[in-house]
Amino acid sequence: MGVREKNFIFKRGIHVESIMYLTHKDRKTTIHFENGDELETFHPMKNLIAEFPKGSFEIINKGIAVAPAYTEKISDNVYTMKDGKTFTGRVRSVKFHRENEERLRHKPIRGWDQFSVLDNMPIGFCIIELVFSDVGKGFDFIFRYCNKEMENLEKKSIDEMINKSFYSVFENGDRKWVATYADIALNGGYKIVEGFSPEIGEYLKVFCYQPKPNFCACALIKV
Repeated sequence: MGVREKNFIFKRGIHVESIMYLTHKDRKTTIHFENGDELETFHPMKNLIAEFPKGSFEIINKGIAVAPAYTEKISDNVYTMKDGKTFTGRVRSVKFHRENEERLRHKPIRGWDQFSVLDNMPIGFCIIELVFSDVGKGFDFIFRYCNKEMENLEKKSIDEMINKSFYSVFENGDRKWVATYADIALNGGYKIVEGFSPEIGEYLKVFCYQPKPNFCACALIKV
Protein backbone atom coordinates (compact mmCIF):
# COMPACT_ATOMS: atom_id res chain seq x y z
CA MET A 1 0.00 0.00 0.00
CA GLY A 2 2.83 2.45 0.81
CA VAL A 3 5.04 1.88 -2.24
CA ARG A 4 2.88 3.97 -4.61
CA GLU A 5 2.69 6.82 -2.13
CA LYS A 6 6.42 6.67 -1.42
CA ASN A 7 7.22 6.86 -5.15
CA PHE A 8 4.75 9.70 -5.62
CA ILE A 9 6.32 11.72 -2.81
CA PHE A 10 9.85 11.19 -4.10
CA LYS A 11 9.12 11.85 -7.76
CA ARG A 12 7.25 15.06 -6.96
CA GLY A 13 10.02 16.22 -4.64
CA ILE A 14 7.61 16.63 -1.73
CA HIS A 15 9.21 17.39 1.62
CA VAL A 16 7.26 17.22 4.85
CA GLU A 17 8.66 20.50 6.21
CA SER A 18 6.87 22.52 3.53
CA ILE A 19 3.36 21.05 3.98
CA MET A 20 0.94 23.10 6.08
CA TYR A 21 -2.10 20.83 5.80
CA LEU A 22 -3.87 18.23 3.65
CA THR A 23 -7.54 18.06 2.74
CA HIS A 24 -9.53 15.25 1.18
CA LYS A 25 -12.75 15.80 -0.80
CA ASP A 26 -14.47 14.09 -3.73
CA ARG A 27 -11.91 11.26 -3.72
CA LYS A 28 -9.03 13.73 -4.14
CA THR A 29 -6.37 14.67 -1.63
CA THR A 30 -5.00 18.20 -1.88
CA ILE A 31 -1.61 18.98 -0.38
CA HIS A 32 -1.30 22.62 0.67
CA PHE A 33 2.25 23.98 0.85
CA GLU A 34 3.72 26.85 2.84
CA ASN A 35 4.46 28.85 -0.32
CA GLY A 36 0.79 28.74 -1.35
CA ASP A 37 1.11 25.97 -3.94
CA GLU A 38 -1.40 23.12 -4.02
CA LEU A 39 -1.06 19.61 -5.40
CA GLU A 40 -4.01 17.29 -6.05
CA THR A 41 -3.77 13.51 -6.13
CA PHE A 42 -6.00 10.45 -5.88
CA HIS A 43 -3.73 8.92 -3.24
CA PRO A 44 -5.68 8.56 0.03
CA MET A 45 -4.73 11.17 2.60
CA LYS A 46 -4.04 8.60 5.34
CA ASN A 47 -1.70 6.66 3.05
CA LEU A 48 0.31 9.79 2.28
CA ILE A 49 0.55 10.79 5.94
CA ALA A 50 1.78 7.31 6.82
CA GLU A 51 4.88 7.91 4.68
CA PHE A 52 5.98 10.90 6.77
CA PRO A 53 7.56 10.82 10.26
CA LYS A 54 5.11 10.09 13.06
CA GLY A 55 3.65 13.26 14.54
CA SER A 56 4.12 15.33 11.37
CA PHE A 57 0.34 15.76 11.03
CA GLU A 58 -2.78 15.71 13.20
CA ILE A 59 -6.02 14.43 11.65
CA ILE A 60 -8.44 16.85 13.30
CA ASN A 61 -11.58 15.95 11.37
CA LYS A 62 -12.72 13.84 8.46
CA GLY A 63 -10.63 14.83 5.45
CA ILE A 64 -8.48 17.38 7.32
CA ALA A 65 -4.92 16.88 8.55
CA VAL A 66 -2.84 19.77 9.84
CA ALA A 67 0.88 20.12 10.58
CA PRO A 68 1.47 21.19 14.20
CA ALA A 69 4.50 23.15 12.98
CA TYR A 70 2.17 25.45 10.98
CA THR A 71 -0.73 25.60 13.44
CA GLU A 72 -0.81 29.06 15.01
CA LYS A 73 -3.48 28.42 17.64
CA ILE A 74 -6.48 26.36 18.71
CA SER A 75 -9.50 28.13 20.16
CA ASP A 76 -13.02 26.77 20.68
CA ASN A 77 -12.17 23.73 18.58
CA VAL A 78 -11.04 25.92 15.66
CA TYR A 79 -7.52 25.43 14.30
CA THR A 80 -5.93 28.54 12.78
CA MET A 81 -3.10 27.88 10.35
CA LYS A 82 -0.11 30.05 9.49
CA ASP A 83 -1.77 31.22 6.25
CA GLY A 84 -4.91 32.30 8.12
CA LYS A 85 -7.00 29.30 7.03
CA THR A 86 -9.22 27.91 9.78
CA PHE A 87 -10.55 24.40 10.29
CA THR A 88 -13.10 23.08 12.76
CA GLY A 89 -11.91 19.99 14.53
CA ARG A 90 -13.93 17.17 16.01
CA VAL A 91 -15.66 17.91 19.27
CA ARG A 92 -13.21 16.67 21.87
CA SER A 93 -12.82 16.83 25.61
CA VAL A 94 -11.31 19.84 27.36
CA LYS A 95 -8.42 17.59 28.43
CA PHE A 96 -7.66 16.68 24.80
CA HIS A 97 -7.47 20.32 23.70
CA ARG A 98 -5.26 21.26 26.62
CA GLU A 99 -2.87 18.47 25.69
CA ASN A 100 -2.99 19.48 22.02
CA GLU A 101 -2.23 23.11 22.82
CA GLU A 102 0.70 21.95 24.95
CA ARG A 103 2.07 20.01 21.95
CA LEU A 104 1.80 23.11 19.79
CA ARG A 105 3.81 25.12 22.29
CA HIS A 106 6.62 22.65 21.69
CA LYS A 107 6.42 22.47 17.91
CA PRO A 108 8.80 20.08 16.16
CA ILE A 109 11.87 21.64 14.60
CA ARG A 110 11.33 22.16 10.88
CA GLY A 111 14.02 21.68 8.33
CA TRP A 112 17.63 21.94 9.54
CA ASP A 113 17.35 24.40 12.42
CA GLN A 114 19.69 22.18 14.44
CA PHE A 115 22.52 23.47 12.23
CA SER A 116 22.01 27.04 13.48
CA VAL A 117 25.28 26.65 15.40
CA LEU A 118 26.92 27.06 11.96
CA ASP A 119 25.03 30.28 11.11
CA ASN A 120 28.07 32.50 11.74
CA MET A 121 30.79 30.09 10.65
CA PRO A 122 33.24 31.96 8.34
CA ILE A 123 32.96 29.18 5.76
CA GLY A 124 29.98 28.80 3.43
CA PHE A 125 27.82 25.83 4.42
CA CYS A 126 24.55 24.53 3.00
CA ILE A 127 22.37 21.43 2.96
CA ILE A 128 20.54 20.55 -0.22
CA GLU A 129 17.88 17.93 -0.97
CA LEU A 130 17.80 15.86 -4.16
CA VAL A 131 14.45 16.04 -6.00
CA PHE A 132 13.26 15.13 -9.47
CA SER A 133 13.31 18.20 -11.68
CA ASP A 134 10.28 19.47 -13.60
CA VAL A 135 12.37 21.51 -16.02
CA GLY A 136 13.77 18.67 -18.07
CA LYS A 137 17.14 18.37 -16.35
CA GLY A 138 16.51 14.95 -14.74
CA PHE A 139 16.97 16.06 -11.15
CA ASP A 140 17.40 19.23 -9.16
CA PHE A 141 18.24 20.32 -5.64
CA ILE A 142 16.39 22.35 -3.04
CA PHE A 143 18.39 24.45 -0.60
CA ARG A 144 17.25 23.41 2.91
CA TYR A 145 19.82 25.25 5.01
CA CYS A 146 22.27 28.06 4.25
CA ASN A 147 24.47 29.85 6.74
CA LYS A 148 25.22 33.58 6.55
CA GLU A 149 28.54 33.15 4.74
CA MET A 150 26.63 31.58 1.84
CA GLU A 151 25.17 35.03 1.17
CA ASN A 152 28.65 36.49 0.64
CA LEU A 153 29.85 33.51 -1.34
CA GLU A 154 26.85 33.07 -3.66
CA LYS A 155 25.92 36.77 -3.80
CA LYS A 156 22.33 35.81 -2.93
CA SER A 157 20.34 36.41 0.23
CA ILE A 158 19.38 33.43 2.38
CA ASP A 159 15.71 34.12 1.55
CA GLU A 160 16.56 33.90 -2.16
CA MET A 161 18.08 30.45 -1.65
CA ILE A 162 16.30 28.65 1.17
CA ASN A 163 13.59 26.22 -0.02
CA LYS A 164 14.38 27.22 -3.62
CA SER A 165 15.71 24.92 -6.34
CA PHE A 166 19.30 25.10 -7.54
CA TYR A 167 18.18 25.87 -11.11
CA SER A 168 15.75 28.60 -10.05
CA VAL A 169 18.48 30.34 -8.06
CA PHE A 170 21.20 29.69 -10.65
CA GLU A 171 19.52 29.40 -14.04
CA ASN A 172 22.83 28.65 -15.76
CA GLY A 173 24.12 26.38 -13.01
CA ASP A 174 27.06 24.16 -13.92
CA ARG A 175 25.91 20.57 -14.32
CA LYS A 176 29.14 19.07 -12.97
CA TRP A 177 28.46 20.34 -9.46
CA VAL A 178 24.90 19.00 -9.39
CA ALA A 179 25.97 15.55 -10.61
CA THR A 180 28.46 15.29 -7.74
CA TYR A 181 25.88 16.39 -5.18
CA ALA A 182 23.40 13.81 -6.56
CA ASP A 183 25.95 11.01 -6.23
CA ILE A 184 26.59 11.89 -2.58
CA ALA A 185 22.87 12.28 -1.80
CA LEU A 186 22.03 8.89 -3.31
CA ASN A 187 25.10 6.82 -2.50
CA GLY A 188 26.55 8.40 0.62
CA GLY A 189 30.21 8.79 1.44
CA TYR A 190 32.06 12.06 0.96
CA LYS A 191 33.93 13.87 -1.78
CA ILE A 192 36.11 16.92 -2.22
CA VAL A 193 35.59 18.67 -5.55
CA GLU A 194 37.37 21.70 -6.92
CA GLY A 195 36.82 23.89 -9.94
CA PHE A 196 35.51 27.11 -11.42
CA SER A 197 31.92 27.99 -10.53
CA PRO A 198 30.42 30.11 -13.35
CA GLU A 199 27.40 30.96 -11.17
CA ILE A 200 29.56 33.16 -8.93
CA GLY A 201 32.69 33.58 -11.08
CA GLU A 202 34.99 32.03 -8.47
CA TYR A 203 37.15 28.94 -8.04
CA LEU A 204 35.78 26.78 -5.22
CA LYS A 205 36.76 23.75 -3.21
CA VAL A 206 33.64 21.95 -1.95
CA PHE A 207 33.63 19.34 0.82
CA CYS A 208 30.52 17.16 0.45
CA TYR A 209 28.96 14.45 2.61
CA GLN A 210 25.57 12.82 3.13
CA PRO A 211 23.83 13.88 6.39
CA LYS A 212 20.97 11.51 5.54
CA PRO A 213 19.63 9.78 2.39
CA ASN A 214 18.70 12.13 -0.49
CA PHE A 215 20.56 15.05 1.12
CA CYS A 216 24.02 16.49 0.52
CA ALA A 217 25.81 18.85 2.92
CA CYS A 218 28.45 21.14 1.44
CA ALA A 219 31.19 23.33 2.90
CA LEU A 220 32.47 25.80 0.27
CA ILE A 221 35.82 27.56 0.28
CA LYS A 222 37.27 29.98 -2.29
CA VAL A 223 40.62 28.89 -3.72
